[in-house]
Amino acid sequence: MRPTVHGSPHCTFLLLHQSNLILGNMCNQEMFKESSLDIGHAELVNQSWKFGGMERSLKFIHRCIQNFSNICLLGPVGKLVSWVLMDQTGESRMAGTGAKYGGKGLMTYVFYTHTHNIKNFNLLLYLHLEKINQIMIKTVLCMNYVHIPRTWNQWNCEPTDASSEMRTTQKAFSWE
Repeated sequence: MRPTVHGSPHCTFLLLHQSNLILGNMCNQEMFKESSLDIGHAELVNQSWKFGGMERSLKFIHRCIQNFSNICLLGPVGKLVSWVLMDQTGESRMAGTGAKYGGKGLMTYVFYTHTHNIKNFNLLLYLHLEKINQIMIKTVLCMNYVHIPRTWNQWNCEPTDASSEMRTTQKAFSWE
């Protein structure tokens, strides 16, 4: 299944069915250690992020690390290898893997783990990917994320009625 999006260079994906998520043991636990990001990692995230490289983006990354869900893998000497952060809107973003470790499935592991860790909070999980990033698009589709229209954004997604809890079915949301 390939998403077809016209115009925008990005695709937006939303996780609707969390119950089917299977977290496999996809990572060499002896070589990589699962951890949370700390402020010391912010500079590398800032340098790696497409919209980073500035003092303002570094401050934003600091706030995201300090206040929102994140996960990373540390390499054999404790060096940051792969990571994903969540921002104030609940979007998973600023994900990256060091060049030395690319193509080893570490980003897939980090995304699976991140999604698994926060699924119990009943949060609406979403992310944007560049259309050219076909590997991650296939990964998130396998994780039960669905491609949503480019007109959707986090500010118009709400429960169908005020008394109901946020449900994880497509019918529970207003897409217009």
